[in-house]
Amino acid sequence: MDGHSSSDVGSSSVSSIPNPSSALPPKPIKSEQTSVKAWYKCHAWAFEEYLQKLSGRFDKDDKSQSKLSFEGKREGQMAVGKGSVGNLVITKYNAAKIKEVIAKMIIKDELPFRFVEGEGFRDFMNIVEPRFSIHFRYTVMKDCVKLFLSEKEKLRAMFMTTGVRVCLTTDTWTSIQNLNYMVITSHFVDSDWNLHKRIINFCLIPNHKADTIGEKILSCMREWGIRNIFTITVDNASTNDGALEFVKWRTSNKEGAILESQFMHIRCCAHILNLIVTDGLKEVDESIVRVRSAVKYVKSSPARFDKFKACIEREQLDFKGLLCLDVPTRWNSTYLMLEGAKKCGATFQLIEELDKTFKPTLTEEKNEKIGLGPPTCADWSRIKIFLKFLKVFYDGTIRISGSLYYASNMYFQEICGIQMHLQEYIDNGDYVLSPMAEKMMTKYNKYWGDLENNDRVNLMMFVAVILDPQTKLVSLKY
Repeated sequence: MDGHSSSDVGSSSVSSIPNPSSALPPKPIKSEQTSVKAWYKCHAWAFEEYLQKLSGRFDKDDKSQSKLSFEGKREGQMAVGKGSVGNLVITKYNAAKIKEVIAKMIIKDELPFRFVEGEGFRDFMNIVEPRFSIHFRYTVMKDCVKLFLSEKEKLRAMFMTTGVRVCLTTDTWTSIQNLNYMVITSHFVDSDWNLHKRIINFCLIPNHKADTIGEKILSCMREWGIRNIFTITVDNASTNDGALEFVKWRTSNKEGAILESQFMHIRCCAHILNLIVTDGLKEVDESIVRVRSAVKYVKSSPARFDKFKACIEREQLDFKGLLCLDVPTRWNSTYLMLEGAKKCGATFQLIEELDKTFKPTLTEEKNEKIGLGPPTCADWSRIKIFLKFLKVFYDGTIRISGSLYYASNMYFQEICGIQMHLQEYIDNGDYVLSPMAEKMMTKYNKYWGDLENNDRVNLMMFVAVILDPQTKLVSLKY
């Protein structure tokens, strides 16, 4: 056939390779089986010489040589047939592309730079692409910085040329080394209506003062060429209130400001939920205390935990998870602790029978307080009620905390659902949950009560409710 350019790859090398059959005597007919085997055995050297000449024509160090290979299945591509390979394409050796891909691998998989110096990775690359000279960790580090600067410039150019509206979220904290950190994340929708999330700043700051935080936000905006800010989401710390007032004052007269930036400040809904539930759990029920003590006992040593797992197998429980102990700063850890412990209630009862130190340890005096002992059957019944009560808050936190999908249209439905949930438990008269729900409702009204006159509520969030085709103006009649 004429004109098939893709099949001419290395044609000059292949055409000059001799045909081994021309140097061999005629092959005997197939009926003479003994003669056929003898013929192959005697003239095997000719085929070996042919293969050596063939391999010599395609030197592995010939970096200009093209290769035929199949495209790998790309992310999101549907596999057709049995395999996951794509079309047959011509590939050329490209050392710069390999360096870039290695840098992306280090960043995406969060690998240490010394990974490229490992013996296993070098053996792998010698098989996959022996022509590539593997660099040391310092070179890979420079490649990662170069890739970051390149991607930063692309994103900066996009911000400056398209004028896209950007929503920022920021948070500050102090590490165990008493170092103050700050992170700023941008969220924006591109021209194809795809939602993007990019961390554009992660740095040390001297303190948590409002002016320091506000100036750092403005500095980050200038560095990335961001001119059109829509909203900035922060938690409910008082310094963040001052920082956002500082930013609004500095941007109110800018060309890209919306209504003089008066609706820029958004309080983190997940953080408000955390404050509401934490306030209600301050006076913890004795059932939760007993379960926490039991979980703490089981996780206090590897030997005890191994004994606990053996009891799970003995009870033939279908429990693949691990027990977790809650922490004071995260209420949802209490929910996860109770959920995991409830599934293993029978196991704790078996531990109490087999482990003679279990009950005495949970009842001994610590810090001038006598332990309440192991959880009882009544406690496990109470735990089920607590889990049903807390599940609404846990599921709501998961839904509104998502960063890879749109959540602003769910804001109003979530806060209304939480209010109705709290009111239900206030009215049911439960001697434990009813007072707890009343405390939560007090905190709820501080942030979300009286929506028309509460300056802690950003009215711009209700525009998202109106634009949602599923709700429009129906929900706002509430």
